[in-house]
Amino acid sequence: APPGPDDADNLDEIIEIPEVPLYDGSMPEGIIPESAVRKRSMSRRALILEACSPLHLAGHHPHNPYCDICNIAHLRHAPFHRSTARTDDGLPPITRPLQMLSADHMTISKEAKRPTGDSGSEDGEGNRRSAEGHSFGFTILDDWSGCGMFYAQLRHTTEANRLAFQHFCGVFPREGGKPYVLVKSDHAKDIINAVLQLEWLPEPSLENRFPHNARHEGYHKILKSVQRAVITQCGAPVKLWHWSGPYSAVILAISQLAPILPHEKGEDGKPLPEFRHKANWSCWQAHHGGEGFKGPIEPFGRMCYYLDTERHPMGAPASPGIFVGWRIESGYRYRGVLLVVDYEEVRQGTFRKNMLKGLREKEVIFPKNRVVFPFLETQSIYETIYKKPMEEFTLLEPDTYKPPGQLPYADEAKILVDTTEPAPQPPVAPKRSFIRITDA
Repeated sequence: APPGPDDADNLDEIIEIPEVPLYDGSMPEGIIPESAVRKRSMSRRALILEACSPLHLAGHHPHNPYCDICNIAHLRHAPFHRSTARTDDGLPPITRPLQMLSADHMTISKEAKRPTGDSGSEDGEGNRRSAEGHSFGFTILDDWSGCGMFYAQLRHTTEANRLAFQHFCGVFPREGGKPYVLVKSDHAKDIINAVLQLEWLPEPSLENRFPHNARHEGYHKILKSVQRAVITQCGAPVKLWHWSGPYSAVILAISQLAPILPHEKGEDGKPLPEFRHKANWSCWQAHHGGEGFKGPIEPFGRMCYYLDTERHPMGAPASPGIFVGWRIESGYRYRGVLLVVDYEEVRQGTFRKNMLKGLREKEVIFPKNRVVFPFLETQSIYETIYKKPMEEFTLLEPDTYKPPGQLPYADEAKILVDTTEPAPQPPVAPKRSFIRITDA
């Protein structure tokens, strides 16, 4: 439950909280995500500081009871227990990434056949589709590292699934020319056929049985919570889930601890000595051999400025934009490219894939003096003036958000310079004399 007023009396008290909030009656029994059974012990003071940290503000995972966004967005998880022991699948233990995957479709809207221009009824299924008409999210999860990815799809087809698998895995060597990637999924033919086309090994569950894959279903629950949190925090329209979905998958991989598999634990439930290093790794680190994520950790939907070569040559070469994530290359690699959309284009109310600009980190500036969420601020100003929620999408004029008027670190510079004493004068060079000798 969220902290009460009496909790502030003892900030140094150590409390134990789950990484995923647990509430009654919202999660089917038997779905047991790995991270849901983990708990962490922290003081209330440390939790308050964590709630304001850049990493937490970027993804809001793990759950923090002192974060308002977490308390609003993480309301779907419930306590659960194992009614039966987990059965052995008879497969050899996995020891590295890309050895065993799981895949499933997340159905956002069931009206996949409705034309893109027809949004359906105001509160109907058609209104749940993305701004570009996507109805499904295809998710892939690596069982060993815990890294996952989200791919928005208009329809779930074999071709779309195959391209997603290839992008997630990238290029890697085969062992003896034989397929060695095993993919767990439900009995969807489009997933099984995509796996077979890649000459991998499908491991489908029984038809018409739930849950199809308890761990992957649990991943969907956590991913949706992160997705809701980033949308709630920035105030963006929900129809931007085709952009916030990939962002949520990446920030979850960065902030979530890597899973400890059953064969990596001892009888006491703790990691074996040879796997203790993995217990301290994030999912991203486990997937990349211990190397952490090197990109900037910034929240989805925040204001930024990017290098715009089309501006007037005598003006500042920076245009306002909105940060929407990182470009992940094939093989789940980040190569220093950020995804930004132009502010003026977003003001038109259209959200197309070709609006995404891939820019190098040095070409994007995130103001340090303030984190601005244009979607949220526009809503707040509109509701303050008109006393009602916005009915149509709009954004404020970009000139509303002025860059800082003073130079960076101006205040620090004043402290370092003592203005009470006169500035030292530069030494005066001695005047040189020359004697010219001429012939008599």
